[in-house]
Amino acid sequence: MKNLILIAASLFTLCLFSSCEKKYSEPLTSTSADNKLEITVKASRLMSVDPWLVQIAVKEVGNEKQIAEVSQEIMADEISIKNVKFNWSSNTSCLLKITQADGTISQIPVTVEL
Repeated sequence: MKNLILIAASLFTLCLFSSCEKKYSEPLTSTSADNKLEITVKASRLMSVDPWLVQIAVKEVGNEKQIAEVSQEIMADEISIKNVKFNWSSNTSCLLKITQADGTISQIPVTVEL
């Protein structure tokens, strides 16, 4: 019985640590209507039970230097085009909407003054 418990605990620990490979989402990019600004969303997480650390980067198209970058934790099954929406209200303002696992929507306003 002791051996069975030891084996079960060992297998559980092995499974737990084997799932600790950092996961990355595919980058999602949206460009303003005048093609001057670009917003890129990418995310990573360590384990499937962890929230995604979403990085939102803004840059001018044709310029590799970023204007700004912010991070936000999001609890979702995935970060993809299925649950991430870019709603541009002008060429310098976008409302980023990310649907979380429980159905709530995180709204992240992105506005740039050029």
